[in-house]
Amino acid sequence: MKVVNYSLSNSDKQTLKSDIKKHGIPKALFNLFVNDGLANITKEVCGFYTFEDHAGECFCPIVNDNLSPAELKRQEKKERARFNRQGCFAMTLYILGNKVDSIGGFVGNDFYGSGYDNDFYTQAYEILKTNGATSEYAESAMAFVMSEIDGVK
Repeated sequence: MKVVNYSLSNSDKQTLKSDIKKHGIPKALFNLFVNDGLANITKEVCGFYTFEDHAGECFCPIVNDNLSPAELKRQEKKERARFNRQGCFAMTLYILGNKVDSIGGFVGNDFYGSGYDNDFYTQAYEILKTNGATSEYAESAMAFVMSEIDGVK
């Protein structure tokens, strides 16, 4: 895939500038790849992951001796309610239609902002940059994003 004339609409440029401000370059680039149908992240219910898996030792009074058992119980009750209300999910990264990576155990939308989202965004760029069919496109997308940074400051 060769992109000879890489261009975005004014609306796309405004979204890109906003994404750079809010989320940084990896997310801004990833949004370009999503808009062009090259990458996406899916969110699927993670049915095998239990609250006990999620909680681990977070609410154990022996491990967390700096908090009172009553406070730990209160936090556990609150987190269990959030877990039950929002659900638990696995996120999967697809690039060029192929499943590349997957990670689970996220309550609600906790994946976004966790750092794992940035890993997915960066991974997408790296794969597209090294793929012979999309390398020129990925590099031109990065150049475009970098040229827009001056307009964001």
